[in-house]
Amino acid sequence: MTTTNDPNTARPRFGLDGAACVFDYPPGVARVAREVICGLESNPEIECVPLVPAVDDAQRTWRHRELPRLEKRLGLDGILSFTSAFPLFGKGLRVQTIHELPWRHGESENADRSHKLWAKHGRRRASKIIVPSQHVWDDLNGFAPAAAARAAVIPWGTSAPFGQETSEQDSSGTPDELIPKGPYFLAVGATRSKKRLHSAIQGLAPFGKRGPRLVVTGPVTAEVESAMRLAKTFGIEKRMRFIGTVNDELLALLYSKATATLVLAGSEGFGFPALESMAAGTNVLHPPLTAQAELLRDLGTSVVPDLPDSVAKGMESALEEWRSSAALPRRKERINRAKQFTWQRTCTAIAGVLRDAVRSRGQA
Repeated sequence: MTTTNDPNTARPRFGLDGAACVFDYPPGVARVAREVICGLESNPEIECVPLVPAVDDAQRTWRHRELPRLEKRLGLDGILSFTSAFPLFGKGLRVQTIHELPWRHGESENADRSHKLWAKHGRRRASKIIVPSQHVWDDLNGFAPAAAARAAVIPWGTSAPFGQETSEQDSSGTPDELIPKGPYFLAVGATRSKKRLHSAIQGLAPFGKRGPRLVVTGPVTAEVESAMRLAKTFGIEKRMRFIGTVNDELLALLYSKATATLVLAGSEGFGFPALESMAAGTNVLHPPLTAQAELLRDLGTSVVPDLPDSVAKGMESALEEWRSSAALPRRKERINRAKQFTWQRTCTAIAGVLRDAVRSRGQA
């Protein structure tokens, strides 16, 4: 452990749990871990040590046995976890990250008993909690007020290639089957059931066989087969394009060329697709009263995913904007707002939380 007579002036030393970079976590969680680990390594006020398990390590062994051992051996003040689960053993401080509470919105993904227990009772061991949006803080306050009292709202960020000017996005050499000519809607990672791909298809149906295309990214899942069956019932299966998992460069290009991005999940902790789309200046269709709505403010298009007419009207509104003289100023507004969300800002705020945790322990 770091020894000092004055915890207010010492340079805290924290381990950064890189489990999300190795084990099977949602892409957004892994992105947060990678970006924050890189950002905090160069922070002058916090000495941060990345702690990354081997690919063959067991998660529970890594979390509850190896991390406390490393903490003691390296003389760390504590450990920052990028998930709601963290090492319970060891004498150091614990900082927990709660990305979302999906069960508060009727979602089953990542809503098992374990996640609920960590969200409700993690504060018994964690001195500080990080959440990525006011929306998640409100959910946590409704579910576990004592945990919310320890939580700081720290939004995530974005960086290149997202946010590059549209003129820099060169689509030459990109196959037409990946980026359609003409208007299209983009659904990122929508092969997960929580992304409500069926709602997107029902909204697209009224446009018929000559309407815009729907480009869907994400790994092949059972949701793809189900979605294609639904599209066939409307006769719009040829408007669908499933292009699999794509790299960030292609994804940034897809955002910049899209008519609008569909981020229809009822539960998102932050909403990377919404921010990345906004960074490209592209409109976003989103449900009201969600993390996406908080992020976008009045720069997106609010729809009710459970009402096909609402989604269809939102798509029509996005098409009208895309074709109008209002498109350019709206793009600029979105790009300017997205520039506020940087990983540097995120890492600076997290460093403040880590310092506060050490200071609070010294005052206890």
